[in-house]
Amino acid sequence: MPSWVEILTLGGLGVLVLVGAALAAGLRDPVYAVLSLVLTMLGVAGVYFLLGAEYLGIIQVIVYAGAILVTFLFVVMLISLTKGDIPPLPRGGALWVPLGISLLWTGLLLYALQEVQAMPVRSQVLAQEDLPYFLYGTIKPIGKALLTAYVLPFELLSFTLLVGIVGAILLVQKKPRYVR
Repeated sequence: MPSWVEILTLGGLGVLVLVGAALAAGLRDPVYAVLSLVLTMLGVAGVYFLLGAEYLGIIQVIVYAGAILVTFLFVVMLISLTKGDIPPLPRGGALWVPLGISLLWTGLLLYALQEVQAMPVRSQVLAQEDLPYFLYGTIKPIGKALLTAYVLPFELLSFTLLVGIVGAILLVQKKPRYVR
């Protein structure tokens, strides 16, 4: 049974993650949006540390908050967007089509989540490996779990990240101005 300190810490980290994600989605300035995404990634790493998966927390900080988002920040700063370069918020079909696609993808992921619930849980994976509890956050059990029991969600997540990166590239692409 977790203590009230762990529950409050987890709640605080959850609020940090949600606020950072909402700011990343809602801020119009790309630099501040990327910085708030860094805040979200650090909150997720804190949740990993709290759950005892230190390896995942370190990887979260090094790979996502450290490498990928800092690269995004450099790209955003190098393209030097001005207020005129940022298009207004979409309306009409330009708003509802992407929202519909997002809802369809969310429904597909929720359907896949029902299939994932039938997969082995953490204790079953640990029992197969006969590893002590404190080794669960290390590389070997994580690799075994990701590439055996959780391969479908792992691949769906990688596809979702790929779609997000392609979407980010399309959003920051400047429209060519043709001269006649």
